[in-house]
Amino acid sequence: MIQYPVRSTTRRNLMKSGAALALSAAAIARSTHSAAEEMKRKSVDAGREILLDNCSSGHHVPKSVGQAVTRALAIDPEIDCRTDSRGLSSLRKAAAAMHRRATGQQVDPDRHVLITAGCNHAIDLALRVLLAPGDEVIVQDPGYAPHVQKILANGARPVLWPSHRENGWKPDFLEFSSLVGPNTKAVVLTSPGNPTGAVLDRELLTRVAEVTRQNDVKLIMDNAYASFIHNGSDAFNPAMLPQMKDHVINAHTLSKSHAMSGWRIGFAVVPDAWIMPMQHAIEYSALSVPRVSQIAALAALAEDPEYLQQHRDSLRARQALALQRIQAMPNIFETEAPMGGFYLFPRLIAANGSVEDTVAKLQAETGVNVLPGTDFGPSGEGHVRISFAAPEDDIHAGFDRMQKFFAP
Repeated sequence: MIQYPVRSTTRRNLMKSGAALALSAAAIARSTHSAAEEMKRKSVDAGREILLDNCSSGHHVPKSVGQAVTRALAIDPEIDCRTDSRGLSSLRKAAAAMHRRATGQQVDPDRHVLITAGCNHAIDLALRVLLAPGDEVIVQDPGYAPHVQKILANGARPVLWPSHRENGWKPDFLEFSSLVGPNTKAVVLTSPGNPTGAVLDRELLTRVAEVTRQNDVKLIMDNAYASFIHNGSDAFNPAMLPQMKDHVINAHTLSKSHAMSGWRIGFAVVPDAWIMPMQHAIEYSALSVPRVSQIAALAALAEDPEYLQQHRDSLRARQALALQRIQAMPNIFETEAPMGGFYLFPRLIAANGSVEDTVAKLQAETGVNVLPGTDFGPSGEGHVRISFAAPEDDIHAGFDRMQKFFAP
């Protein structure tokens, strides 16, 4: 019989009570992420362009990725078969190498790496294993809304750690310390942040890591935007601290760094004690990540680093363009350059009524999609998220339409 960690078990979370299942369904139904997707579908159905709400990196995978998949389809006799639930051994080795480049930490591909369908899947697996009804998880506010939905779906309670524009969207450590309690089982952090672009610095993350270690709380790092840190900001990860090897779970994705959002591929680097429960969570839910996506990821990770640098340079150019356009509209938006990621998160000065109503009207009348800040938590009140990963022509067109829409 499989021995699961003490606080919760995969089996326990898979066989929830009827009340917990009802909570899960209600949480998903209320999801603001789903509301954003509905807004996007309406624009598509109406034949309108969707310009500035994109969460993909606006780039394309190199031809070598498609060629590797085509070759495998032609000659690999196992291409139609699922893989080991942990993922292809060759891909786990490549993932471990990517993690080492990012953190400087050597990990065993067989003992610490699981191939997942991106960061979302990796964090979902971790929370399934970690949580039982009544547990608490600390998350950023503003932050990535699906993390909150995953917590609620496990019958647990999200505890919001707020940040504010006046402080560069960097949350306060003393406030974090006050949020940690006897029911705290995990902390989920994204750096650079979505939607704020804030990079959590070495000092803050080291102090947070020490509190989590002392309280036996798992620290889950969402590294979706870690490849996109601007202006020389510190790319620190708590995995760099030797004392954290048994306390931090790192979720990586190729969706942003390698422009592979449609392939749904990433990986988790986890402590020894959690590899087996998370592997079983994969077996009980999806069996494995599709082999074809794993083959594509293996080719992408073998690609010349120059390709990735070109990808980052392209995004920096688009960021500069978006900043130029938005700073020329001081009566409409108030913003600063983000430290990372590929979003602007300005305060909307010219809202007519609530920001939510203004964004909906903007979409309906112009076809320009941006997201209201409250989709990411109450601390996002008064703000909007604008992606600069869109093509340059779309960035120009989007700001042209917004300028006309908000004209007095």
